[in-house]
Amino acid sequence: MKLTVNDIRFSASGYVSAIAKVETSKPPFSMLTIEVAVPLKENNTLEQYKDELLEKAREQITKPYRDRLECLIKRS
Repeated sequence: MKLTVNDIRFSASGYVSAIAKVETSKPPFSMLTIEVAVPLKENNTLEQYKDELLEKAREQITKPYRDRLECLIKRS
């Protein structure tokens, strides 16, 4: 599996957004697709935005699982 960021867009409202996908090597080639956004910053390069968007996507994908595990641990 591979996490990718595609279609990076800059908005007038001060955000950079993109489509993040969890891709596989077998059909269906995309397991999950989400939209992520980070604040626009002066002097950031496209590569820096890509890294920030990937990190934001990782957070959004893992947060529900982390929250669930914490809940289960508290119960035991």
